[in-house]
Amino acid sequence: CQGDAAAVSNFEQTLFPAFQIVLEKDVQEFAPYVFQIFSQLIEIRQPPLPPVYMDSLFQPLLSPILWERPGNVPALVRLLQVGKSHAHSYRLLCSS
Repeated sequence: CQGDAAAVSNFEQTLFPAFQIVLEKDVQEFAPYVFQIFSQLIEIRQPPLPPVYMDSLFQPLLSPILWERPGNVPALVRLLQVGKSHAHSYRLLCSS
């Protein structure tokens, strides 16, 4: 997947709708796994990140309810770390 940007895009297109359902319906058992997979997708994706990550994913991560669930915390921390490392390229894209 790391060598093929199209494969990453295909994974995202396939997984995003299912992940969105898990997060919208607050399926607590699967949320940590969704966050872990998002982290991995971001890590292997070449910058810049698509706006869907920045707009649809990172803003909701600030919701206190997600952080109140101990099972989410390690995955959320990892996701924020990975997101922060890619956010610079997003800011450059948006400012140009």
